[in-house]
Amino acid sequence: GEVYDLTLSLRSDLYHVADVADPVNIGATQNGFTGRLLPATQVKWRYPFGRKFASGAQIVEPIVQFIWGPNGGNSSKIPNEDSLAFEFDDINVFSANRFPGLDRYEGGARLNYGIRGELRSDTSGRSEVFFGQSYRARQDDTFEVGTGLDQHFSDFVGRTIIEPTNYLNLSHRFRLDRKNFATRRSSIGATVGPRWLKGSSTYTKLSDGSTIGVPTSLEQINLGINYKPRKHWRLDVSHQHDLTEGGGGLFSSVGLVYQDECVLITTSLNRYFNALNSGVPPLTDFFIRVTLRNLG
Repeated sequence: GEVYDLTLSLRSDLYHVADVADPVNIGATQNGFTGRLLPATQVKWRYPFGRKFASGAQIVEPIVQFIWGPNGGNSSKIPNEDSLAFEFDDINVFSANRFPGLDRYEGGARLNYGIRGELRSDTSGRSEVFFGQSYRARQDDTFEVGTGLDQHFSDFVGRTIIEPTNYLNLSHRFRLDRKNFATRRSSIGATVGPRWLKGSSTYTKLSDGSTIGVPTSLEQINLGINYKPRKHWRLDVSHQHDLTEGGGGLFSSVGLVYQDECVLITTSLNRYFNALNSGVPPLTDFFIRVTLRNLG
């Protein structure tokens, strides 16, 4: 049957900045406190049509979501530090705020819609497809050209996932131009192995994207290994490599994770090669993060 989801939210941000460059008055700096109050309303509707057959089931599900929030909300007095790397894709098409951090806020009225299909079978595993788009009532210059969200109608986003067994996952995620269906972003990935030892590889190609307001194209591959020797322990190893001409290693990481019902402890050793910017020296960092779960 029909499924409705109504969400009302109120977010409050308070910032204190010191010696931050003023984007309006060149050479000047900003100091002091600034804040904002951000109410939002969400209504989401979906209607999963299901059909059973001898060895499995099929689902076709249209999804429509309306979100309202105040326009603006991104004052020039608030520097953008945690939302620089923005990507519009099939994962965040129904998100109330598509920015990865808190420094930038997505406001205004918008309508998100898409359709999802899923096939589950006892003999051939699971397959899923999704295709969707977003419409904004008012254009917002918060989104740079190349992000796919700088016009009223967004680019199209979608995915295809095939899991023939529990040991193999194949995926293709994409973003297509709203006017001519040209491929703006394509990501092809594979994950192989049992639950305790998985290897993954993802190839990504981005055309006419935007990074901090600068149009960019990239082609890279991500490799990873996930090893779980014991119940609460996990070892993660990953590497990111640039495949464009003159490229090289971008990022490597080795992490050890402990997780139980009460605590999550993450240790990570990271190496940033900065192959795309020869003027920046490579950087290595190490951190330990302790998270208390279910506190309160």
